[in-house]
Amino acid sequence: MLTHQMTHTATARTRLGFVDITEPVQNAVASCDVRQGRVTILRSAPGCALVLNEQEKGLHADVQATLERLGSAAGSPPPAVGSPSLVLPVVGSRIRLGTWQRILMLELEEPQDRELQIQVIGE
Repeated sequence: MLTHQMTHTATARTRLGFVDITEPVQNAVASCDVRQGRVTILRSAPGCALVLNEQEKGLHADVQATLERLGSAAGSPPPAVGSPSLVLPVVGSRIRLGTWQRILMLELEEPQDRELQIQVIGE
């Protein structure tokens, strides 16, 4: 079994901004010899979330507006959404995603560099 690990830094432009990290994750998969297995993406610290979704601006605006409304109603930061990690299949040295799916990081606090750990395991 092969294991490959790397760190990727992503930075959103705004609070509640999305960053598409699909290509850096795919590049990590392509840079190792794993043809079949899985890739795990893990945030290194709280303050951001990982989401698997469409890269569609209208959807992002709706999510951002809802989180702002929920956070304002509670008088606190927006509620946690997404996940601290994602695990996705690797098939034929490619991440197996749905037709329109993208791997996204959502900034939940003020924009800053976010370290993401990417680990590819398989054969």
